[in-house]
Amino acid sequence: MTGLGILTITLVVVFLKYIISNTSLALKIITVLIFIAAGIFSYQYIDKIWIRINTVNKDELLHLKKNTAEGNVYLHDTLKTDSENGHLIWINLCENEMRPAWNKRSHLPYDSLNLKGDELRMTIIRYLTSKGAAKDGAAIDNLSKKEITAIEKGVANVDDLHTFGIRSRIRATLWEIYQYQHFNNPGGHSLAMRFEFWKTAFSIISDHPFTGVGTGDVPAAFKNKYDELKSPLAPQYRLRAHNQYLTVAIALGIPVLVWFLLSLILPGIILNRYNHFLYFTFWLTAIMSMITEDTLETQAGVSFFAFFNGVYLFLLAKNDK
Repeated sequence: MTGLGILTITLVVVFLKYIISNTSLALKIITVLIFIAAGIFSYQYIDKIWIRINTVNKDELLHLKKNTAEGNVYLHDTLKTDSENGHLIWINLCENEMRPAWNKRSHLPYDSLNLKGDELRMTIIRYLTSKGAAKDGAAIDNLSKKEITAIEKGVANVDDLHTFGIRSRIRATLWEIYQYQHFNNPGGHSLAMRFEFWKTAFSIISDHPFTGVGTGDVPAAFKNKYDELKSPLAPQYRLRAHNQYLTVAIALGIPVLVWFLLSLILPGIILNRYNHFLYFTFWLTAIMSMITEDTLETQAGVSFFAFFNGVYLFLLAKNDK
């Protein structure tokens, strides 16, 4: 999702920059109108997915089933409002039937992990719920071979079988946000966990705004702050900020963060590089990557930034367009 976001923003900014600098007023107006229309369409597209995630059919509580076709009792947790495609997850549930039925259909045990590393049991329950089906042995038997394979791979919603990759990723991202907003459940979800990372980071910065905690004490500061805030994140998910700007502020304080930002922005201005296509697209990619990653905290990130920044700032001819 980070890659798609950076690519989209870079294309839009570079295109607008070219249009504004090199075209007539009429073409500029037409371009602006096209982008406004695209923005409206994108908003409506995403809002439609968001409404589908947020809508919960509570009328299902009026029609709870008592027994499965095999005569076993369904379990219903009517206090939980988790849903998939508007259907409540924790009603009409009979895992005593689902477990043996699944183990006959798949080489992955019911109580194991799917191929994405998530709890397979939850993937199965969510998938059946998204179809509006009761969660029992018959529902497992009715799954196609394609569906069994998809669930093993971590597909937890039937919509993801029939939509292209970008829509599926948008739906998954919005579902993460929904879970975090309504159930304070960020664990295992990349975007929702970042919200928790950033909340913790801001709390650390507020404790040490001017000097930071020191470059060697960032992991310890996060560990202590997670415990202090009683974070809902499991220990294996209690990571660092995943935001280079916040990491700098945590380690060295807000004054150094300001200096860091100036060091990113001023060289391109002083050397007049923002009009150079290669430097501008590299710079835009780098600074946006630092929003969702600790880009300069890894050898790969440092090498990427130092090499291309050096090449595009100093080794390209000044008149090279």
